[in-house]
Amino acid sequence: MTKQKTLEDIKGTFGFVPGFFDDFKWDELALSGGWELFKKFELSETNIPLKWKHLIALAAAGAVKCPYCTNFHTAAAQLFGATETELQETAYTTSLVGYFSNYLHGRRYPLEKFDEELNHIVKNFQAAAAAGKP
Repeated sequence: MTKQKTLEDIKGTFGFVPGFFDDFKWDELALSGGWELFKKFELSETNIPLKWKHLIALAAAGAVKCPYCTNFHTAAAQLFGATETELQETAYTTSLVGYFSNYLHGRRYPLEKFDEELNHIVKNFQAAAAAGKP
């Protein structure tokens, strides 16, 4: 897609061309390729429903501490039906991943040992599920 057609498509989608997209117009591929990826994976249903997709992206945004991403994905998740409680739980779950990751990494916990323990955990959950236990 040419620069002009891409900018027209962006304007047709958002009602204007946001500066963060306009800034890509220095290169046709950066603009058109970035827009096509954004449109497909941020604004369209794919294998992951839009609400879930933006909750996942919100978790990633929290992990990389990107305020632009956090603002965008919070608004998008709400637009696609996320509740305040779901947003809170997403942030909390993200913080737990960081909490345990930082601890295990800081302790240099052996990855091989962790993987062995994880296999036991999974087998235990599978056995419980087969027995009809939650």
